[in-house]
Amino acid sequence: IIGTLINVKPVLHVDNDGRLVPLNNVRGRKKALLALVDQMQSRINGFEAQNDTICISHGDCPEDAEFVANQVKERFGIQNVLINYV
Repeated sequence: IIGTLINVKPVLHVDNDGRLVPLNNVRGRKKALLALVDQMQSRINGFEAQNDTICISHGDCPEDAEFVANQVKERFGIQNVLINYV
């Protein structure tokens, strides 16, 4: 309840076994989405990904998926971004 009141959002990761793993908590939806892109950046640091395709899945949040896709395009220069509904 307190997390909802102060707008805390968990940043989650799906591990190799398909389990959701909490990475951290941030305040606000936009900061949570940016934290996901930051995680991508830390994982592909030094990897040339411009010619790759990135897939973004969402659960009925197409606006958030578009926001993340735009951030990925701007930060990494990746133009092939697919958005899927889970």
